[in-house]
Amino acid sequence: KELPMTDQVGKLVKARMRKTLTEAELRRLVLLPPLNDQDYADTFKAVDVIFDSFPFGGHTSTLDAFSAGVPVVTLPTDLMSGRCTQGFYHAIGLPELIAGSFDEYVELTLKVGTDKQYRAALSAKISAGMEQLKTDKRSVVAWNQLLQDIVHGEDKVRHLLAPTASA
Repeated sequence: KELPMTDQVGKLVKARMRKTLTEAELRRLVLLPPLNDQDYADTFKAVDVIFDSFPFGGHTSTLDAFSAGVPVVTLPTDLMSGRCTQGFYHAIGLPELIAGSFDEYVELTLKVGTDKQYRAALSAKISAGMEQLKTDKRSVVAWNQLLQDIVHGEDKVRHLLAPTASA
């Protein structure tokens, strides 16, 4: 079932993009209606590379792409929400898709999108890394330790419990 406003929002987005894109470029733009889970997962079969959204990067959408072996090029920001994909790549040992500048963001995406062998190698690494992401317990262990330290009043976390000057 399509949500109300979906068609209207799509028309507004295309009207806005018409200011900078040619008609030929606009024809390549596909805006999808809301999809069920299977149809959503199937969309990744048609994708070679994904630009991580900016400035708020992906989290769930990145993991969905990784589950399908699709590379996501990311340009991290200072925001936590703009660094999730970067964290995933560091966890699986694949930092080469983390751009350091906007130009590198575009260059990396073009390279992944046009170099089939490079993309296939990245996809294999991402697929192998997904198992590691699913089973890596480091953040759970660290969070558990922090909570225990807070409960037991450990000195190393007292600064987290102290009121701030602005409070």
